[in-house]
Formats: sequence, C-alpha cells, structure tokens
Amino acid sequence: MLRSQELARSIVIRGRRYRVIEQLSLSNRGRWKVWEPDPKPQGTYRTIVELPEDSASVQFKNALSRMLENRAGFPKLIAWDRADGRLRLVLPWCTGIDLKSYLDRARASKAQRPSLWESVRRIRSLAHALSTLHRHCQVVHGDIKPANLVLPSDPGTISMIDFGNCWPIERTFYRVEGDGLDQFYSAPELLSNASIVSPRADQFSAAIVLYEMLTLQRPYAGLGGKAGLAQYRNEAERSYRKPSQLLQDKDRIPRLILDELDLLLGRALLLEPESRFGNCQQFAEALDVLWLRLQATRVSHELTGKTTIGRLTRMLDWLKRYFEQAA
Repeated sequence: MLRSQELARSIVIRGRRYRVIEQLSLSNRGRWKVWEPDPKPQGTYRTIVELPEDSASVQFKNALSRMLENRAGFPKLIAWDRADGRLRLVLPWCTGIDLKSYLDRARASKAQRPSLWESVRRIRSLAHALSTLHRHCQVVHGDIKPANLVLPSDPGTISMIDFGNCWPIERTFYRVEGDGLDQFYSAPELLSNASIVSPRADQFSAAIVLYEMLTLQRPYAGLGGKAGLAQYRNEAERSYRKPSQLLQDKDRIPRLILDELDLLLGRALLLEPESRFGNCQQFAEALDVLWLRLQATRVSHELTGKTTIGRLTRMLDWLKRYFEQAA
C-alpha cells in the first residue's frame, strides 16, 4: 500500500505524475482521486485503483485493455503498472452523485425520487455492463450497492466505480471471509458462505438496487440479502412486498407494466440462486423488454390511432417472444 507520506505528494505511474486529491478507501484495495496536469490549465481528474495482483485483478485489467471502445458502465483504462505484488490502474474520474447519497436525499425529501422510467433505464444499463463483466472479463463484481454506483448526467447510464472485490468465475467457490460482503446488498449465498457462488449473485444485488430506486426501501422488509439466512428466511419471505405496491405513481402506470415489473424483480430477487434468471444477460434482456413497453406507453399517450397502438403492442409481444427463445 502507498504510505501516507506518499499520499500527501503524488503517485507516479509509467513516468506520469498524479497529485493525490483525496483517498477514497482505506482497505487493502486502495482508491484515490488524483489530478493529472496536462496542456489545459485546469488539468484532468483521474481515479487510481490499487489492487492485489491476483488472478481476478489481472483478468479485469486485461479485459479493460481489450475494450477499445468505452463500454457503458465501464471505465476506460488509461494506464497501469505493477509493483510489490500489486496492480495500479489509472481510470477516468467519474463525475456525478453516488446513488447512495442520492437515495438518502430522496428519502429526506431533498431530491426527487427516481422515476420508474429512469430506474429501469439505468439498471438496464448496469445489467448489460455486468453481463459484459461476466462474459468478457470472466469475473464476478461481488460488491454491487448504491455506494459503488454513480449517476452521471446521462439518465440512461449508471457507472460502477469500485472493482476492488472482483473474483474469477472459475474460483466462485472460494471467497476471503468478509471480502466485499454487505449484509443488505450481497446475495444470500455470499452471506451464508455457500460452497458455490455464481454470477447470479451480481444479478441479485442489482435487483435490490432497482427495487430501492423504485420504492426507497430494500426488499424483504429492509433485510435484502440477509433474508436468505436461516434465521430470517421464513419471516422474510412472508414480508416481501411487490414493488408495484410501493410505487409512488402506480395509478398512472398500466397494469400490464406493473405486472411485468413484479414478475421480473420477483424472479431476480429469489433467495435460491438457481431460481433466478440464468445469467445477467437474460436479466438485461428482460429489462430491455420492460423498457420498450415503458417507451411504448409514453408514445401511446401521444397517439390516437388504434391501428398504430396495435402495431406497437404486436411489436413488443414479438420482441418478448424473441428474447425468450434466444434465452
């Protein structure tokens, strides 16, 4: 780890000097906000992430190096180096408010709560990013929660800012005790030290985040992933409330969409991982269908021709069948 004296000055990576502005984490996986001088007078803010040089970190770094385009939800790898058994990655600084702070403000009536449209659109982006992480990086994030997500100005995206607890998919049976665990947002199989943990754990955590964005509450009477522990399971399953029951403007949303939302989140939040969507790609595709229905609902308010609305409905039904067959 970098010493506190070094933090007061700068970090040098590949001959480039970065001045430390703020240390963002204190665990064995460090993260810093830094300032990089460049030809512009104001310079550029960056993030430096320091990870143990294990197989998950190397896989993640290699995957970022291969991604030529800046995929939504993923940082662009600017530079990296290794020293003393650790990797240091230079990533863009993600501007925006972290989701935890935003939801705290919404609960205190200091900010407008996220709408159904915005919530589905952002978590749809997150689900696709997680699918990319699983398929192309071959790692599980393991720590999806509002504090690790940032809302950029673009309402269609959400950015993951902390990858320090990733682990390789082929080693899902092994986790360091307490590493990356959050008692509310981690999947039950992580909290119970299950012998096998699949990428479906990320799906569960993302579904909790969506539920909370919609209702300002965590599912299972606030227990989230703790609901799957033996001492809570029976009571928690009885306490689960469908998100449509807690939506602020549910009377303005067609029943068809509310039912589809309830089914989607009800499946992704099942306490048994084998009963959830098969993978994050299927979860993302279900969100795609829901998003298309929401968009069609908006359009239908502006249309009066029944023929046009009928065509939209048939198109959405066809898309849903297509995604089901592709799965």
